[in-house]
Amino acid sequence: MDVHELLGMILSDFRSRLATDSAAQHIIKNGSKMTDLPRLSQILGRHLTAAVESSIKDYPFPFGADEMQQIAEDILDPVMRESCKLLDDVFIKIQRQIDKKNGINFEPVLSKYQATRAKQIYLSAADPLAKKETILRRLSVPPATLVNNHVDHTMQSNAKLRNEAGFETYIIRTDNGKCCPWCAKITGRYSYPDKTPKDIFRRHDNCGCTVVYESGNMRQNVHTKRTWEQANVDEQELVRNPKVEVPELKRGLLTEFLPNDEMR
Repeated sequence: MDVHELLGMILSDFRSRLATDSAAQHIIKNGSKMTDLPRLSQILGRHLTAAVESSIKDYPFPFGADEMQQIAEDILDPVMRESCKLLDDVFIKIQRQIDKKNGINFEPVLSKYQATRAKQIYLSAADPLAKKETILRRLSVPPATLVNNHVDHTMQSNAKLRNEAGFETYIIRTDNGKCCPWCAKITGRYSYPDKTPKDIFRRHDNCGCTVVYESGNMRQNVHTKRTWEQANVDEQELVRNPKVEVPELKRGLLTEFLPNDEMR
Protein backbone atom coordinates (compact mmCIF):
# COMPACT_ATOMS: atom_id res chain seq x y z
CA MET A 1 0.00 0.00 0.00
CA ASP A 2 1.42 3.39 -1.00
CA VAL A 3 0.81 6.81 0.55
CA HIS A 4 -2.06 7.67 -1.80
CA GLU A 5 -3.87 4.47 -0.82
CA LEU A 6 -3.27 5.31 2.84
CA LEU A 7 -4.82 8.73 2.29
CA GLY A 8 -7.80 7.03 0.67
CA MET A 9 -8.25 4.85 3.74
CA ILE A 10 -8.12 7.85 6.07
CA LEU A 11 -10.62 9.86 4.03
CA SER A 12 -13.00 6.93 3.65
CA ASP A 13 -12.92 6.13 7.37
CA PHE A 14 -13.31 9.80 8.35
CA ARG A 15 -16.27 10.37 6.02
CA SER A 16 -17.96 7.17 7.15
CA ARG A 17 -17.66 8.14 10.81
CA LEU A 18 -19.01 11.61 10.09
CA ALA A 19 -21.93 10.35 7.99
CA THR A 20 -23.15 8.10 10.80
CA ASP A 21 -22.73 10.65 13.59
CA SER A 22 -26.24 11.96 14.31
CA ALA A 23 -25.02 14.90 16.41
CA ALA A 24 -22.70 16.11 13.65
CA GLN A 25 -25.33 15.67 10.94
CA HIS A 26 -27.88 17.60 13.01
CA ILE A 27 -25.50 20.56 13.31
CA ILE A 28 -24.55 20.41 9.62
CA LYS A 29 -28.19 20.45 8.55
CA ASN A 30 -29.91 22.40 11.35
CA GLY A 31 -27.22 24.26 13.33
CA SER A 32 -28.52 27.66 14.49
CA LYS A 33 -26.36 28.71 17.45
CA MET A 34 -22.75 29.89 17.40
CA THR A 35 -21.90 27.29 20.04
CA ASP A 36 -22.85 24.61 17.49
CA LEU A 37 -19.69 25.40 15.52
CA PRO A 38 -17.09 24.47 18.19
CA ARG A 39 -19.24 21.44 19.05
CA LEU A 40 -18.98 20.35 15.42
CA SER A 41 -15.24 21.03 15.28
CA GLN A 42 -14.68 18.81 18.32
CA ILE A 43 -16.70 16.02 16.73
CA LEU A 44 -14.72 16.38 13.50
CA GLY A 45 -11.49 16.37 15.49
CA ARG A 46 -12.41 13.14 17.28
CA HIS A 47 -13.33 11.40 14.03
CA LEU A 48 -10.19 12.71 12.31
CA THR A 49 -7.98 11.39 15.10
CA ALA A 50 -9.75 8.02 15.14
CA ALA A 51 -9.57 7.65 11.36
CA VAL A 52 -5.85 8.47 11.26
CA GLU A 53 -5.01 6.22 14.22
CA SER A 54 -6.89 3.30 12.72
CA SER A 55 -5.33 3.70 9.27
CA ILE A 56 -1.68 4.33 10.16
CA LYS A 57 -1.10 1.88 13.01
CA ASP A 58 0.38 -0.85 10.78
CA TYR A 59 1.78 1.29 7.98
CA PRO A 60 5.57 0.87 7.42
CA PHE A 61 6.61 4.49 7.85
CA PRO A 62 10.31 5.38 7.38
CA PHE A 63 10.54 6.77 10.93
CA GLY A 64 13.32 9.33 11.39
CA ALA A 65 13.75 9.90 7.66
CA ASP A 66 13.41 13.30 6.00
CA GLU A 67 10.63 12.03 3.71
CA MET A 68 8.36 11.65 6.75
CA GLN A 69 7.56 15.37 6.47
CA GLN A 70 6.16 14.97 2.94
CA ILE A 71 4.34 11.77 3.85
CA ALA A 72 2.67 13.51 6.78
CA GLU A 73 1.55 16.34 4.52
CA ASP A 74 0.24 13.95 1.87
CA ILE A 75 -1.96 11.99 4.28
CA LEU A 76 -3.10 14.80 6.59
CA ASP A 77 -3.50 17.96 4.53
CA PRO A 78 -6.55 16.82 2.49
CA VAL A 79 -8.58 15.66 5.50
CA MET A 80 -7.72 18.75 7.57
CA ARG A 81 -8.68 21.07 4.71
CA GLU A 82 -11.91 19.14 4.15
CA SER A 83 -12.80 19.52 7.83
CA CYS A 84 -12.06 23.25 7.82
CA LYS A 85 -14.11 23.77 4.64
CA LEU A 86 -17.11 22.05 6.23
CA LEU A 87 -16.76 24.27 9.31
CA ASP A 88 -16.60 27.36 7.08
CA ASP A 89 -19.84 26.38 5.32
CA VAL A 90 -21.67 25.76 8.60
CA PHE A 91 -20.36 28.99 10.13
CA ILE A 92 -21.57 31.11 7.23
CA LYS A 93 -25.03 29.54 7.43
CA ILE A 94 -25.31 30.01 11.21
CA GLN A 95 -23.97 33.57 11.21
CA ARG A 96 -26.36 34.66 8.46
CA GLN A 97 -29.29 33.11 10.33
CA ILE A 98 -28.34 34.96 13.52
CA ASP A 99 -27.88 38.26 11.67
CA LYS A 100 -31.20 37.90 9.86
CA LYS A 101 -32.97 37.27 13.16
CA ASN A 102 -31.36 40.38 14.66
CA GLY A 103 -32.03 42.54 11.60
CA ILE A 104 -28.35 42.91 10.78
CA ASN A 105 -27.08 43.22 7.20
CA PHE A 106 -23.44 42.29 7.64
CA GLU A 107 -21.34 39.75 5.77
CA PRO A 108 -19.22 37.34 7.89
CA VAL A 109 -15.58 36.67 7.02
CA LEU A 110 -13.81 33.31 6.79
CA SER A 111 -10.51 32.47 8.43
CA LYS A 112 -7.52 31.46 6.31
CA TYR A 113 -6.34 27.85 6.48
CA GLN A 114 -3.54 27.62 9.06
CA ALA A 115 -0.76 26.49 6.75
CA THR A 116 2.01 27.44 9.18
CA ARG A 117 0.49 25.39 11.99
CA ALA A 118 -0.04 22.49 9.59
CA LYS A 119 3.63 22.64 8.59
CA GLN A 120 4.60 22.35 12.28
CA ILE A 121 2.74 19.05 12.38
CA TYR A 122 4.48 17.75 9.24
CA LEU A 123 7.91 18.78 10.53
CA SER A 124 7.28 17.09 13.88
CA ALA A 125 6.66 13.79 12.11
CA ALA A 126 10.22 13.83 10.74
CA ASP A 127 11.83 14.23 14.18
CA PRO A 128 14.70 11.69 14.25
CA LEU A 129 14.84 11.75 18.08
CA ALA A 130 11.19 10.87 18.69
CA LYS A 131 9.98 7.35 19.36
CA LYS A 132 7.62 5.54 16.99
CA GLU A 133 4.63 5.88 19.32
CA THR A 134 5.32 9.60 19.67
CA ILE A 135 5.34 10.10 15.89
CA LEU A 136 2.09 8.16 15.54
CA ARG A 137 0.52 10.41 18.18
CA ARG A 138 1.75 13.51 16.37
CA LEU A 139 0.12 12.30 13.16
CA SER A 140 -3.25 11.72 14.81
CA VAL A 141 -3.82 14.22 17.66
CA PRO A 142 -2.45 17.64 16.53
CA PRO A 143 -4.58 17.61 13.32
CA ALA A 144 -7.68 17.64 15.54
CA THR A 145 -6.23 20.62 17.42
CA LEU A 146 -5.73 22.45 14.12
CA VAL A 147 -9.38 21.86 13.20
CA ASN A 148 -10.56 23.22 16.55
CA ASN A 149 -8.17 26.13 16.21
CA HIS A 150 -9.65 26.95 12.81
CA VAL A 151 -12.92 27.76 14.57
CA ASP A 152 -11.03 29.86 17.13
CA HIS A 153 -9.48 31.89 14.31
CA THR A 154 -12.90 32.30 12.69
CA MET A 155 -14.28 33.67 15.95
CA GLN A 156 -11.29 35.97 16.34
CA SER A 157 -11.59 37.28 12.78
CA ASN A 158 -15.28 38.06 13.07
CA ALA A 159 -15.04 39.52 16.57
CA LYS A 160 -12.36 41.88 15.28
CA LEU A 161 -14.40 42.73 12.21
CA ARG A 162 -17.59 43.54 14.10
CA ASN A 163 -15.85 45.43 16.85
CA GLU A 164 -14.15 47.67 14.28
CA ALA A 165 -17.56 48.25 12.66
CA GLY A 166 -18.90 49.48 15.99
CA PHE A 167 -20.77 46.42 17.24
CA GLU A 168 -20.59 45.64 20.95
CA THR A 169 -18.73 42.32 21.01
CA TYR A 170 -17.89 39.69 23.64
CA ILE A 171 -15.71 36.57 23.71
CA ILE A 172 -16.94 33.57 25.69
CA ARG A 173 -14.60 30.71 26.57
CA THR A 174 -16.19 27.67 28.22
CA ASP A 175 -14.45 24.55 29.53
CA ASN A 176 -15.83 21.03 29.38
CA GLY A 177 -15.67 20.42 33.13
CA LYS A 178 -12.48 18.37 32.80
CA CYS A 179 -10.05 21.09 31.82
CA CYS A 180 -6.48 21.71 32.90
CA PRO A 181 -5.55 24.49 35.38
CA TRP A 182 -4.39 26.75 32.52
CA CYS A 183 -7.75 26.54 30.75
CA ALA A 184 -9.70 26.92 34.00
CA LYS A 185 -8.06 30.29 34.65
CA ILE A 186 -8.99 31.74 31.27
CA THR A 187 -12.65 30.68 30.97
CA GLY A 188 -15.27 33.41 31.13
CA ARG A 189 -17.14 36.11 29.19
CA TYR A 190 -15.04 39.13 28.22
CA SER A 191 -15.74 42.42 26.51
CA TYR A 192 -13.74 42.47 23.25
CA PRO A 193 -11.05 43.65 22.84
CA ASP A 194 -10.31 45.75 25.94
CA LYS A 195 -10.95 43.11 28.60
CA THR A 196 -10.18 39.98 26.60
CA PRO A 197 -7.12 37.97 27.79
CA LYS A 198 -4.44 37.84 25.11
CA ASP A 199 -4.37 34.02 25.14
CA ILE A 200 -8.15 33.54 24.96
CA PHE A 201 -7.94 31.85 21.54
CA ARG A 202 -5.05 29.50 22.35
CA ARG A 203 -5.49 25.79 23.04
CA HIS A 204 -3.36 22.70 23.65
CA ASP A 205 -3.77 19.22 22.20
CA ASN A 206 -6.88 17.42 23.48
CA CYS A 207 -8.31 20.74 24.69
CA GLY A 208 -12.09 20.53 25.13
CA CYS A 209 -12.74 24.25 25.58
CA THR A 210 -15.08 26.17 23.28
CA VAL A 211 -14.48 29.78 22.25
CA VAL A 212 -17.22 31.81 20.57
CA TYR A 213 -17.98 35.47 20.02
CA GLU A 214 -21.24 37.23 20.73
CA SER A 215 -22.39 40.36 18.94
CA GLY A 216 -25.98 41.58 19.07
CA ASN A 217 -27.79 44.33 17.21
CA MET A 218 -26.40 47.17 19.29
CA ARG A 219 -23.73 49.26 17.59
CA GLN A 220 -21.62 52.06 18.96
CA ASN A 221 -19.60 54.86 17.46
CA VAL A 222 -16.03 53.63 17.92
CA HIS A 223 -14.88 57.16 18.74
CA THR A 224 -17.70 58.57 20.91
CA LYS A 225 -18.90 55.17 22.27
CA ARG A 226 -22.49 56.35 21.71
CA THR A 227 -24.72 53.34 21.07
CA TRP A 228 -27.69 52.96 18.75
CA GLU A 229 -29.95 50.19 17.48
CA GLN A 230 -28.82 48.46 14.30
CA ALA A 231 -32.31 48.84 12.79
CA ASN A 232 -31.93 52.63 12.85
CA VAL A 233 -28.62 52.68 11.02
CA ASP A 234 -28.72 53.96 7.45
CA GLU A 235 -28.12 51.21 4.89
CA GLN A 236 -25.16 53.11 3.41
CA GLU A 237 -23.37 52.93 6.74
CA LEU A 238 -23.15 49.13 6.81
CA VAL A 239 -19.83 47.50 6.04
CA ARG A 240 -19.78 44.72 3.47
CA ASN A 241 -17.06 42.15 2.78
CA PRO A 242 -14.12 43.97 4.36
CA LYS A 243 -10.86 42.08 4.21
CA VAL A 244 -9.69 41.23 7.71
CA GLU A 245 -6.35 39.56 8.29
CA VAL A 246 -5.82 38.00 11.72
CA PRO A 247 -2.23 36.75 12.00
CA GLU A 248 -1.57 33.22 13.14
CA LEU A 249 -0.39 32.89 16.71
CA LYS A 250 3.37 33.33 16.71
CA ARG A 251 3.94 31.45 19.96
CA GLY A 252 2.88 28.16 18.41
CA LEU A 253 1.14 25.27 20.11
CA LEU A 254 0.96 25.08 23.88
CA THR A 255 2.14 21.51 23.46
CA GLU A 256 5.63 21.83 22.00
CA PHE A 257 7.00 18.95 19.93
CA LEU A 258 9.56 17.73 22.44
CA PRO A 259 10.81 14.10 22.36
CA ASN A 260 8.43 13.19 25.23
CA ASP A 261 5.71 15.63 24.11
CA GLU A 262 5.37 17.14 27.58
CA MET A 263 3.42 20.38 27.86
CA ARG A 264 5.48 23.48 28.46
